[in-house]
Amino acid sequence: MVASALTISAGVDTETSETVAVKKNVRVFDTVDANGEPISNALLTQKRILRELKVLMHLRNHENIVNLKDVSFPENYESFRDVYLVTDLMEGDLRSVIRSKQFLSERHIMYISTHIKYSLTTSLSNIVRSGLYSLPKHTSSRFKA
Repeated sequence: MVASALTISAGVDTETSETVAVKKNVRVFDTVDANGEPISNALLTQKRILRELKVLMHLRNHENIVNLKDVSFPENYESFRDVYLVTDLMEGDLRSVIRSKQFLSERHIMYISTHIKYSLTTSLSNIVRSGLYSLPKHTSSRFKA
């Protein structure tokens, strides 16, 4: 049994009328299933969500990373089971492009691969510069902050 299920939906920010993405992590704190059996990956799932939250908070407003706008907390902590992350709504994602039946020309593939390379390079550089991660000493100097 999985510790958490994930749902991503579009929504509207009631304060700004902006369309946003709402990522719902369900049953995050459950450690046993309905039959009382332990959930094997519960702690791992909790750590992944916490890591994602910390990275998104630290890298807010980065051009290559979705912007974390809000985290929803319950009014009653006894019923705190789900975690909601509100981010920018993206028109699509790379997985959708790759899995689509649409033909990708060589020019499309070059554009996508160049953008991925640029995004990875700048994101890694920003992560190192921000102190979230330090690279081993033998790593190429082009990634150092």
